[in-house]
Amino acid sequence: MIWKENHGRTLTDAQVKALIEKGRTGKLKLTSEDGTPLEGKLVLQNMDTGQLTVES
Repeated sequence: MIWKENHGRTLTDAQVKALIEKGRTGKLKLTSEDGTPLEGKLVLQNMDTGQLTVES
């Protein structure tokens, strides 16, 4: 399961599709857990759990 809301942003259907098919999104403006703005790609770390990480 991939949550549509991640790192301070709501993912579009196209971004979720990219995560499933390619394992990563294009570069996005995100928010870290502590609220700091950052830019990077969301990467599907674990297909079974839907865990995502940020790649700079």
